[in-house]
Amino acid sequence: MNSPLPKPAIILSEPQLGENIGACARAMANFKLSDLRIVAPRDGWPNPKAEAMAANAAQLVAAARIYESVKGAIGGLHLVYATTGRDRSMANCFTSRFGDPASAFKSLVTLSICRDWKSASK
Repeated sequence: MNSPLPKPAIILSEPQLGENIGACARAMANFKLSDLRIVAPRDGWPNPKAEAMAANAAQLVAAARIYESVKGAIGGLHLVYATTGRDRSMANCFTSRFGDPASAFKSLVTLSICRDWKSASK
C-alpha cells in the first residue's frame, strides 16, 4: 500500500512583519497544514504581533520552528518549490529537474493523481 504524500512545510525566509507570519499561519490552518518554519525573522522571535494576527491559528505560531538559514529549514525535505515577492523588473532564471514551473506543477499533480488512483483501486 502506498503511503500518503507528506503535507508540505511552509518556510518564510526573513519575514519582515509579525503580522505576515500570523496571516500565513491562518492560511495554513485553513488547509490543515501544520509545519511552519521561519528563517531569521527580522523582528525577533517570539513575536506578539504574529500571535495576534494568527487568531485561531496561534498554536501554529507557537509551534513554528526557527532557523538561521534556508539551508537548515529545507533540511530533510525531498522536493522544494519557492516563490518570492521579488521586483518584476529583475531577470527570471528557473532551473529544476522538472523544467519550467508549469512542467513541475504537472509532475506534482500527476504524482498525486496516480497515488490517489492506486489507493482507490484497492
